[in-house]
Amino acid sequence: MSSCRITLSMVNMAKVMYTGVSQIRAMWESRISKQKVRQQREQERKARSAIERLRAEWHTHVDIAAVKKKVTRDESHVALRVEGEDWRALPQSLQDMVDLNELRVLNSRLHVLPRFVANFQRLQTLDLSKNCLQELPKEIGLLKGLQQLLLSYNQLRRIPEELGDCESLERLDLSSNNSLEELPYQLSSLKKLVLLDLSVNKFSSVPIAVLRMSGLQWLDMSKNRLHELPQDIDRLERVETMLLHHNSIRYLPLALSDMGELRTLVVSADHLVQVPTVLYKLPHLKILDMRENRLQEMRTTKQTSPPPLNKRLQVVDAEQEDMGKEFMTSYFQDLQKRETSPEYTTVVSLSLQLG
Repeated sequence: MSSCRITLSMVNMAKVMYTGVSQIRAMWESRISKQKVRQQREQERKARSAIERLRAEWHTHVDIAAVKKKVTRDESHVALRVEGEDWRALPQSLQDMVDLNELRVLNSRLHVLPRFVANFQRLQTLDLSKNCLQELPKEIGLLKGLQQLLLSYNQLRRIPEELGDCESLERLDLSSNNSLEELPYQLSSLKKLVLLDLSVNKFSSVPIAVLRMSGLQWLDMSKNRLHELPQDIDRLERVETMLLHHNSIRYLPLALSDMGELRTLVVSADHLVQVPTVLYKLPHLKILDMRENRLQEMRTTKQTSPPPLNKRLQVVDAEQEDMGKEFMTSYFQDLQKRETSPEYTTVVSLSLQLG
């Protein structure tokens, strides 16, 4: 009886040992299988990576080849113009072209201007119009020889203060970015700036930096949110052309009469109700455009007030678009003879071509 029990116990032990070995074997086989799967996936990943590297190298090669085809050389001037590509970012292959004098990448969906733009120390013109740029790298300020920076039709929300270090800048176009509201004061260092275009943005006032740009000759702030001009607008003593149409300006400051170089003033489609009569004294003024305003008839307590000016000027405007300065002079002299010469006159739909 006891021998039967021993035999049965040994059989059970054998079963347990067999079961244990089977489980261990299954566990190891599972681990080995998983390891093989991992190894296979790793090999596939490396293969894909190698293919991607080859593809990237090929694209880089293609980029370099394509870019070099677009480079033009005229004596000592090296220029690259690209338009209508789907770059989104400047290719890395571009950073070695340090001899570029002119770089134009237009309508190419650029979202980022890389920091290596600082490599282009010979750059004089940078035109990135009609892209999707939202900001500029601070390295832009390292381009000491840059003369033209054209960034119209982008999505810029702010301008880095380092741009004020571009001491050679003569033309700056920030038009049609739609969201710009201010310029950093550091841009007042741009003493060589001649042309500034800030049109189609959200400026509610003329930036202080602009009033400090002593070399400025051409200023466009049309289609913004201007309600008034600063009383010290005459700081811009060299400005010849000032475009302020499609804003909400109600009055023009008398300081305009001290802008002796002013030749063209456009304030059409604003909210003007009064205009300084002293504007006619500006020695070089040739074009004064005040069309599409709501200039009120002059209100005065004197009984000798002149007839409604809008009627008089509408007739002239209808019969003769090019009104000479003689008309302006005689018109204001007439007001003075009546002793009703106001500080402001009131004109409706007036466009002057002054001879």
